[in-house]
Amino acid sequence: MRRRLSDQELRQALSELSQWHTQLIDEAQSLTRSYPFENFMAALTFANRIGELAESANHHPQLNVQWGRLDIFWWSHDVGGISTSDVDLARASDALFNTL
Repeated sequence: MRRRLSDQELRQALSELSQWHTQLIDEAQSLTRSYPFENFMAALTFANRIGELAESANHHPQLNVQWGRLDIFWWSHDVGGISTSDVDLARASDALFNTL
């Protein structure tokens, strides 16, 4: 069963996820990052790849696709905040971005 990270665990995770920060979404804390792209289609293509990652993990983020940018918000609804699954998927998102 997932559990929400403690404040100390979250600080540790954020120290390792240099471009991520926290943001409130639906009254719960989320991990969020904006990824830059050259155009809308590149951002949309990456959003689809994140969708495949989310499906394989059965854990789905909020995605905001804009021209030249994709914003990702990972959080666990069932624990009302950020869990280890969200940290793992933030790392996986970065790894996927680094393969582009």
